[in-house]
Parts: sequence; C-alpha cells; structure tokens
Amino acid sequence: MNDLRINNEITLTKSSYEDKDALVSLLNDKEIHKQTLRIPFPYTEKDALANIAYNLNFEEKNHKRRNWVIRNEKKELMGHIGLHFPYGLDSTINEVYYWLGNPYRNKGIMSAVLNGFTEYCLSQLNYQRIEAPIFDFNLASEKTLLKCGYEFEKDLPNHYTKGEQVISAKMYFKIKT
Repeated sequence: MNDLRINNEITLTKSSYEDKDALVSLLNDKEIHKQTLRIPFPYTEKDALANIAYNLNFEEKNHKRRNWVIRNEKKELMGHIGLHFPYGLDSTINEVYYWLGNPYRNKGIMSAVLNGFTEYCLSQLNYQRIEAPIFDFNLASEKTLLKCGYEFEKDLPNHYTKGEQVISAKMYFKIKT
C-alpha cells in the first residue's frame, strides 16, 4: 500500500497522526460539513484523532487502504480521497468519497486526483465499477465527476438522513473499459 503519485505536485499518502492539526483547520468549514454526510461541524481535535485512528485500524485489520491523504509538493495535507466498501471488501464495485480544503479548491486539484485515483482503482485494484453518490445539491462535486468521465446513473430521492434533514442524492459511476 504505497503512496500514489498523481503528478509532480500531488501525491496520495497514508493517514498519519501528524495530520491532526491540518485536519482540524481544513475541516472547520461549513461548506464541507454541508456537502458531506459524516464530517461534523465544528470539527475538533477529538474528531481528527478518531478519523485517523479509524482509517489506520481499518487498514491494519483488513490489509486494504480505505483513505488516502491528498498532499502537495510541500507534503501539506490538502484533502482526502478514499473508498467506502459498501458492497464488502471483496466486491468488484466500490464507492469513492473525497473532500478538498478551501485554500485548494478551484485549481483543478480534485479533478486531477479523482482522475488518477479512479484509474488506479480500475486498473491496479481491479474494480469493475466505481460509484460516486453525491447530495443532489452538490454542484461542485457533480461538475468534477462529469469532468472526470463519470456518468450519471439515477436520482436517489430521500436517500440520506443527516440529523433531522432528509437529503436526495444522485448516483454517478465509472466502469472499467
């Protein structure tokens, strides 16, 4: 489970406790909270430590990486991308998730990361299909998915519950060709 080089400026690495402060800083963002199901706001040091521990424990227990840290050439954390395994650890279908900190948005970073990561999942991890369900109001993510060759499959009415809020979603996918 080595690092994955996306380009000269971006590398995907393993989670690390050294990222705690960067996680707290970047994830104290109402927009990320609004567009994701499980990232709380405010985001605390306790949340960061629990997230890192969960990812590292998952990897150790299952011998599969779940989460990759998106880093720039200075090795600074910019965001995360990973897999949810909703169909089990041995399925040929998986679900991608991602987020990018505010200072790094609208610079083509997530498009480069999602393209490279999806290609890695389909060619090296041998998935046949990568799914990306997003909240139906997450237009930035929808734009990124389309730019990366994902196809719209269907609307998912009232698919998620977040607190008291019921949220509809859209399913996007990309298949191995």
